[in-house]
Amino acid sequence: MTRGQFLTDRHERAPREQARFIELFAGARLAIRRTLLTYLGHAEDADDLLQETGVVLWERFEEFEQSRSFASWACGIAANKARMLLRDRRRHRTLQLSERAVANLAKVHAAASELHELRLEKLEECLGSLPDRDRGLLRACHGRHGQIADWARAQGRPEGTVRSRLTRLRRKLYDCVNRKLGLTEDRS
Repeated sequence: MTRGQFLTDRHERAPREQARFIELFAGARLAIRRTLLTYLGHAEDADDLLQETGVVLWERFEEFEQSRSFASWACGIAANKARMLLRDRRRHRTLQLSERAVANLAKVHAAASELHELRLEKLEECLGSLPDRDRGLLRACHGRHGQIADWARAQGRPEGTVRSRLTRLRRKLYDCVNRKLGLTEDRS
């Protein structure tokens, strides 16, 4: 069976499975790319391998345990793909990193990824403790740098007031996450 036939057969068998995969892959894409960049160091190489990794993840999606973090599972597979590519390059003498350096990078990346996931978990908890009004403001304006003014205008509020409130909320969330991680003292 060719790869194309495999993908077609799988698509016909489970359209909901494909939709779930696409949703999970889209959510983990940046983490996977960061993993690949950590190993490879070049965006072009990481982007090429990201596409290959996506195909492998889809082929192996049945192995994914729903109780696990998809991002962690996918990043593990991406790391293995990157290590294989580095080994191949080393054989052709196109890369100067030693096995030890690659292993150390992998450890640092794994620890950083774990901390990132833990911080996201704590952020969700902290967001849950905010009043609905504040959560709504954050969701409406998060990542919308040029659109905050439009949102403020639509709400009949001064842009400066909205920006100040967002800054205070972000600081409050930052402090909350750090407290939950035990990185700062609880001042409650």
